[in-house]
Amino acid sequence: ATVSVLNWTPPARMPPLFPYVVLAAGVATAAAKGGDDGAGSGSGGKDGAWVCVDGYWVEDGVKSEYTCDGNGKKEDENAKTAKTRCDASTFTDPAMAAFPRICVASAPPNNQRRCWWVHLPATLRDAPEGVTAPLVVDMHGGGGCPSDQMLYSGFKELADSLSRDDTFVVVWPMGHDGLWGTCGADCDAVKQAAEGGKSVADTDDVAFLTDLIAAMVKHAKIANATTSRINPGRVYASGFSMGCMMAHRVTMERSDIVAGVGCHGGMLIHPGDDLAAQQKRFGVQPSAAFMSGGTADAWFMESESMRAWAAWNGCSSTDHTQFLNDTVTLDAVAGGGKGEKGSGTNTAKSVVAQSCKAPTRRFEILDLPHTLDPRMASRAWNVLKTSEERANALGALPDAPQLTADSQIMNDGAAAAPAMLLLMGCMAAAVV
Repeated sequence: ATVSVLNWTPPARMPPLFPYVVLAAGVATAAAKGGDDGAGSGSGGKDGAWVCVDGYWVEDGVKSEYTCDGNGKKEDENAKTAKTRCDASTFTDPAMAAFPRICVASAPPNNQRRCWWVHLPATLRDAPEGVTAPLVVDMHGGGGCPSDQMLYSGFKELADSLSRDDTFVVVWPMGHDGLWGTCGADCDAVKQAAEGGKSVADTDDVAFLTDLIAAMVKHAKIANATTSRINPGRVYASGFSMGCMMAHRVTMERSDIVAGVGCHGGMLIHPGDDLAAQQKRFGVQPSAAFMSGGTADAWFMESESMRAWAAWNGCSSTDHTQFLNDTVTLDAVAGGGKGEKGSGTNTAKSVVAQSCKAPTRRFEILDLPHTLDPRMASRAWNVLKTSEERANALGALPDAPQLTADSQIMNDGAAAAPAMLLLMGCMAAAVV
């Protein structure tokens, strides 16, 4: 088991981890729930309720999947564990060693280096020239690591399991200081709504993600135009928790280059009081929207995101009571991975908006807390892949950004193949 570093004061049965809080209008704050000092005094239980037993955190005799080694306080323990997992200051993540890392030389904030890791499924490595695939940008939770998504979001395994005609390339970017600027162009309004002067992450990650997409599309073409693997009209945003919030945001603000959002355990921060005005302001196009989470997850159980996408997707109604509801039984996660509430299965409610210009769905898993769930990858993908391609996405992208000299070739742990996304010799000519 691996510690899942989350960005909120955790709900019950989840040990207190990183306390960073992002506030938004209408969203309950961790401070209101008992403070943000990392001591576990919020909804995760009173300080001292968690103990380290045989390498795992235990609360009231109930063993969790979160590791510990018994030294120091809980907050120190988790900080130390996270340090060995990834380091946002050096753009390293030991668990990602098998995947090529690509970095832009100048990105927000302060024109600094920003990086991501790439997975090219085997079915695409030996694909004939001219075969393209969608791109899924899968973002970690606040205070987390790219490897969290690689290990537990389910998108890597899904990409590896699909045929050449149905699969996709996955990238896992690293947030600045482990966080995402989920408020985007609305950060001023979000800061004004923040209670008690709490901090708001305001890095321009819409700009960073735009450069990431441009690099994946345009540097691939510079390297080897005949074997580029990314279809610029089929780029999708995903993530967990704060990464999910960022996925919503970049899809809303840049729907000209992102065709849909499919994410878990997060909401759209500040969709705006006037949805029609927001749609006009950002030119929001109908976009596939799939949002999933647990009914015990305070950072998912709001309906504003669904109403916003229903409005922007031209659905017949934005009223939750008018959506089609269906009960679904989910199999337990194989191998006891994250997302499994316990043994057995979960019950979920599928909520589908009607008569939309793009599929708009919400998936509520009964009693599931704030945790990654790999079962959601296939459900998200089944919605995303039906989204209409962005015909003018290539023209809407900026020029390919400058990459750092240490950006790696796309061997993805395998021998070099003609179907690489980036060939070192050609890429060197593109990197200045």
